[in-house]
Amino acid sequence: MNTGNIALKNLKRHKGKAVFLLFSLALEVATVSAVYNIIRTMQLQLGDYLDEYGANIVILPRSESVELSYGDLQLGRVIFSTATITASDLERIETIEERRSINIISPKMIAEVDAAGYQALLVGIDTQREFSMKPWISLQQNAAGSASNAGSDPALMELPPDGVLLGFSAALALGKSSGAMLPLNGSPFRVAGVLEETGGDEDGLIFTSLQTAHSLLGRFGEYSMVEISAYCNFCPIEEIVAQLQEALPTSQVTALRQSALIRRETMEHYAAFGYTLSAVVLLVTVLGSPAARRPRSQKQPPAPPALCRGTGAGSHCPGCGQRSPPDPCR
Repeated sequence: MNTGNIALKNLKRHKGKAVFLLFSLALEVATVSAVYNIIRTMQLQLGDYLDEYGANIVILPRSESVELSYGDLQLGRVIFSTATITASDLERIETIEERRSINIISPKMIAEVDAAGYQALLVGIDTQREFSMKPWISLQQNAAGSASNAGSDPALMELPPDGVLLGFSAALALGKSSGAMLPLNGSPFRVAGVLEETGGDEDGLIFTSLQTAHSLLGRFGEYSMVEISAYCNFCPIEEIVAQLQEALPTSQVTALRQSALIRRETMEHYAAFGYTLSAVVLLVTVLGSPAARRPRSQKQPPAPPALCRGTGAGSHCPGCGQRSPPDPCR
């Protein structure tokens, strides 16, 4: 008789105990699996949310430059070759292998303009893409100059050809509010809205549509930069950058290090929390299982071997040290 047969016969003899043990093991495995799956799903959702919150890849035109110096005298840098980002480059972005990992592609046209006698920075954007990528930007005033729509989503706005959005600091510096007229390079524009203060670069910018920026600047089909929001749960951002760089050899593709570090640290903390929670649930489940809570039966002294009784050892067997009741037949 081997150990397996002994265990099998023991289970058959104690069927109730076997059912309790089986139920406890199934409950523990199901609980830990459920908690792990919930944590994993929430982790993926959190990763996607972080990836959607701002751009994590930037594409800039590649430029060639040289530093001019003579001894200790620095004469500055001369740029002698600058590439441009065109509409055909945007089409090539759509052809990369990991296109499904890209969430939003937001091209921009950036240039310095004359705004009512002041030098300002004009940014041509696709409002839906740009403000969907940056949900922390909201409207302070609508086109009627009312502050009642504060907090409304500028991604839902469609700027007219003669409309602009002012950052908070730009509106203060120019002394303009919603509905006011603002000349840009001599052309009249109407302030369609003022953005809430963010504390970032957006506060000092003037936003308009890409078509309006191309027309005002006379640079049709060109883009100053492209910001991309990409999902990184199933494809490392480095792989996406490598594919974009291969598709755009005349551009410089860079992954934003700060976004990558924030994402990695957040996911590591969340994963540690999930593993700790799973361990606690497993411990509680094991200690609270029916098998663990079943009280132990009081130990009974083993019956004296028949050999001891047969030898007439009486109530105490000197061979095995067990006490046995006296034989009533003697």
